[in-house]
Amino acid sequence: MKKQAQTDPTGLPIILLPGMDGTGELLNDVAGQLEKQRPVLVIKYPEQEALGYAALTNFVRAQAPERPFVILGESFSGPIAIELAATLPQVAGLILASSFARRPVPAMLAPLARRLDPRWAPRSLINAALLGS
Repeated sequence: MKKQAQTDPTGLPIILLPGMDGTGELLNDVAGQLEKQRPVLVIKYPEQEALGYAALTNFVRAQAPERPFVILGESFSGPIAIELAATLPQVAGLILASSFARRPVPAMLAPLARRLDPRWAPRSLINAALLGS
């Protein structure tokens, strides 16, 4: 019978930041595997209000441990993870998963992109607005 590894509470923790769903639920499987070897914190973004990148960055910063840690930014959270890695001295590593370093929507289209509802918008318009040229 194979013995399962125990979490090392002194190991380098990893913070997982969710994609646009904001719940972190899509990261449960990877968190479960990582927890076998290190402490894991899956951040869940507030559901009550829509926050921008600056507010979400501050939200995560307030929950960051004082000791060294690794941060993983999935999808939408990539820019938040990058900002934290650049400004918090305790960030020992940065992982981007299916993400980007800057907003993929041109700044002049950002107000329109926030209002797009993919259920009715033509696919060509969504591709043009979100994927660039």
